[in-house]
Amino acid sequence: MGADHQIAFFLRESAAPDPERRAAAVKGLGRTGGAGYVRVLTEAARDPAPPVRAAAARELGRLGDPAAGAEVLLPLMADADPHVRRRASVAAIRRGLEGPAVTQAFARLLSDPDHHLRIIALDGLAALGVPGTSRPWSGCSVTRTPPCGGAPGASCTGSGTTRLCGRR
Repeated sequence: MGADHQIAFFLRESAAPDPERRAAAVKGLGRTGGAGYVRVLTEAARDPAPPVRAAAARELGRLGDPAAGAEVLLPLMADADPHVRRRASVAAIRRGLEGPAVTQAFARLLSDPDHHLRIIALDGLAALGVPGTSRPWSGCSVTRTPPCGGAPGASCTGSGTTRLCGRR
């Protein structure tokens, strides 16, 4: 199946009655279709099904232009579904969205019931350069105690998704 056939398939599937099929189509379209399909992703961000909105947020974070990203991602950061809020927040960081509205959106997420979103909010505010938002165990999982146990003399090191904890 060539790229044109795949895109045509994803466009058809994006109108399917099953939300999981629509979400898969949005993901495929974002990966295969490229930036030329930002409009379709923007429309998918208004889908009634949370998995479709989450997929749209993720793909807009991967390839959307910043103007469309701010227009779509900021409302998704306040979505009723926590998974959609997570995807939109990560996408906003990835797109490098800036401005007072973005800062306010991340600040609101600091009190979100989902602890993952509170961590993402800290990352977003730190990326914006907001003072006082650096994470105490930068690069380590943020839990009630540091992943190295919080023992005296313990230090946490690591970056990205690999988390390592060592002793001094």
